[in-house]
Parts: sequence; structure tokens; C-alpha cells
Amino acid sequence: INELLHQELEPFSIDRFELDGAEVKLSPQQGLSLSMAIHELATNAAKYGALSKPEGRVVVKWSGEGDVFTLAWRERHGPAVRK
Repeated sequence: INELLHQELEPFSIDRFELDGAEVKLSPQQGLSLSMAIHELATNAAKYGALSKPEGRVVVKWSGEGDVFTLAWRERHGPAVRK
């Protein structure tokens, strides 16, 4: 997953991301699905979220155990959320 995230996030300045998680193996289909989701999250962060501000950062944490995979995407120092 770390390699997949680096590939997807490199165009968005990888140094603005904190990546943290254990080694998790994915099937090709799972990898494709995760790549698409990460790309969408990063694109939205660049347009409207934390990455739209110079000081913005994104923390991505993940874990996997058995059939359960969890990923947390947290944006920091972005624009205020409008209600």
C-alpha cells in the first residue's frame, strides 16, 4: 500500500503527506479500487481541501487484519469547512 500511495500522491507533492501503516497485500482489483479512491481524495484535497493551501497537509493511516482493511484520511490546515 505504501508504494501504491506514493505513486498516486506524487503529483500532489508527496512531502505534504504523512503516510503510516503496516505492510498490507492487495489483489490487483483491490489495488485498482484503492488507487481510484486515493486519486479522488487527493484531487478533492487539491481543489477544495488542505492541499489548496500552502500550509495544508494530509495524514493517511491504514491497517489490515484478516479480511478487514481500514484507511483514515485526515486533512489539516486547509480552508474552513462551510456549513
